[in-house]
Amino acid sequence: MKRKISILIAVIAIAMLAFAACGNEQADDVIPTPTVAETQEPSSPTPTEKPTPTEKPTPTEVPYWTIGTPTPMPTEFPEYTEQEKNDYINGFKADTVLTVSETKNELGLDAFGVEWDPHFWRSYNLLSMDDDFNVSTVGEKDWALIAERARELGIQKIRIMTLPGWYEPKNDNDDPFVTDFDAFAFESEHFNSIYRELLVAEQLGIDVNLTFWGADYETTSWMAFNGVNDWITAPNDPDEYAENVCALLKYLFDEKGLTCIKEITVHNEPDWAFKSTGNKVDFSYYVKVCKNLNERLINEGLRDKVKLVLSDDTFNKDWLTKSVIELYEIADGFNSHCYVFGDENSYKEMYNWAAANNEIVDAFASKVPYTHNEFGGNKLLGAYHQGDIDQYERGVYYARLSNAFMNAGSNGMLHWEYFDMYYYSGDRDEAVMSLGLFQYVDKGWAVRPFYHSWGLIMKYTRPGSDVFPMVSDSDDVCATAYRTENGEWSYVVVNSDRANARSIRIDNVNADELKMNVHLYSRSTVTESDKVIEASARAYEKDGSVYIEIPAYSFVMLTELR
Repeated sequence: MKRKISILIAVIAIAMLAFAACGNEQADDVIPTPTVAETQEPSSPTPTEKPTPTEKPTPTEVPYWTIGTPTPMPTEFPEYTEQEKNDYINGFKADTVLTVSETKNELGLDAFGVEWDPHFWRSYNLLSMDDDFNVSTVGEKDWALIAERARELGIQKIRIMTLPGWYEPKNDNDDPFVTDFDAFAFESEHFNSIYRELLVAEQLGIDVNLTFWGADYETTSWMAFNGVNDWITAPNDPDEYAENVCALLKYLFDEKGLTCIKEITVHNEPDWAFKSTGNKVDFSYYVKVCKNLNERLINEGLRDKVKLVLSDDTFNKDWLTKSVIELYEIADGFNSHCYVFGDENSYKEMYNWAAANNEIVDAFASKVPYTHNEFGGNKLLGAYHQGDIDQYERGVYYARLSNAFMNAGSNGMLHWEYFDMYYYSGDRDEAVMSLGLFQYVDKGWAVRPFYHSWGLIMKYTRPGSDVFPMVSDSDDVCATAYRTENGEWSYVVVNSDRANARSIRIDNVNADELKMNVHLYSRSTVTESDKVIEASARAYEKDGSVYIEIPAYSFVMLTELR
């Protein structure tokens, strides 16, 4: 029987100021010569001097943990002799040919990453309890593990939710054009959870999208519309909303010295949640709020510091179309969420969906990025669970989805969610967002199979890379090529044939003398280790063509990146 946290346990929680460290047993990786991270002892916080007005501010806190330096993996495999290479290639019988396009997409890769919502440092995560009243605590050592995994995974961008009441629980004053910073709650538990994440992003060089989720009807009613039947509403005053957003940005930029925040988004999924008067979604009011914020950002000297990424729709082509038409003059990018597809869908279905959305954006806002700031699977079991979350197949689906979206012209994708955690105090099955790359502390932070899949894609691509679609002569094989600014290539190649391995030749007229390592996501290589699957071989290459054999229902990351 599911049981709520009792009053007695809540009292105990108040007294528990020291949190027990949580061990993280890891299985041996079956890939030869695995990378082993050297975990450093936590360092004591180093005091920082207050900068003079002429100095650039620096982050005013140093994290408890430090990033470990991994032991380098072998960058060179035994080279084939020319005779061995020729013998192999001459005897190679390709059943599939992939051709890298001679021309790259108009826009390159923005980023691959994750949603990482700020709940870890809330009381309902610091002390939690399972159905049998076994108490779990989390603290700095767990945070160090989570931060180290962010480095190991190569996360390129994170999206963080925020609500206006988390740092302005009451209106600072009656004048939205005069900000009283003393009235803001920048020392609250809510704000601390945001700030600790931002420190990780700052240290690891991860870009951040701050999404201002909406006005929380329960806790920030001063900015919420009355009579709305959802937990968030549109802001009831565009000027107060713009002041709230700008106050947070100015505090983080000017007082905390952060540089990782690169973009902001107005309201999460406004096509259903931007409700105002009469409990109805009002698109014209959404446009007004966006334009008003844009003007305030300019006036506050913040507009050149952040990009404005809009629409944020729930795969709603009508909302996306109207957003592009009305807001393309102020938007630096548009994005849509996607929970439409699953393992059963074909590459062509995914490609056509993304291509249709990209055509909408291109028709009115050519050369403006179009990303997917939330994506996952379609086996929805409410908002907090999906039926295939622990299945191996989900990892193959993610690789196919990224190929379809990027080949269709999209510019980036953020997976929902980084790891499992409580989103509020309550029953575990109801309150834990169980859609992460790895599970909650009471499951030992155990990684799921697609941790390795999405990890390979994040770790072995680079933001700003050129994107070259690949043409396949088989419906069962799809691929995308990425070329970094330094000219290094990575290929994501998926064999979705569930019964047969494939022998594949990849032709690339844009490259020659490639030395590509092979990282294989397959049933035999996915382990419980949190070290992303490492290279197990060197691909055969000659005159720009690569020859590779891929097992049934698996994918490879072929890369020159180390």
